[in-house]
Amino acid sequence: MFKGQAGTGYIRKPENHSSRERFRTMRRGCKQRPSNHAKLLRGYLRREPESNENEKGKPMAELLKPETVQVLLDEVPKWKLGDNNIERTFEFDGFQPAIEFVNRLAKEAEGMNHHPDIDIRWNKVKLVLSTHSAGGLTDLDFMLATKIDKLA
Repeated sequence: MFKGQAGTGYIRKPENHSSRERFRTMRRGCKQRPSNHAKLLRGYLRREPESNENEKGKPMAELLKPETVQVLLDEVPKWKLGDNNIERTFEFDGFQPAIEFVNRLAKEAEGMNHHPDIDIRWNKVKLVLSTHSAGGLTDLDFMLATKIDKLA
């Protein structure tokens, strides 16, 4: 059906095959081992359900209920609620003060191991906070927002 490619040990694969089928196209008796990607794919297909812990064994933050989000928004009134995030734009006298603010912010974020999305436009810095691993807002977002407000 498909002709082998000279010297590769693999059968040429058509474009419409799934990634799983592509890894099964090795010829029988071939001495080459499957690629690392194939090994990772097999491990992914066999992995156990995810726990509520990160790779360091610490519990992951849990999503906040909408009522809790509204209460916490009152504590950080300058932040606006977006789609599964909170955001705020800061304005400075120029580029240098904006970058100095971002550098101070980076130290706080790194200390919490919680990193905002940052958009810098000359004298404006837009921050968007969301816990990507949880898929929305957690208490970490509001804790970092409070710390950022103190930096500004």
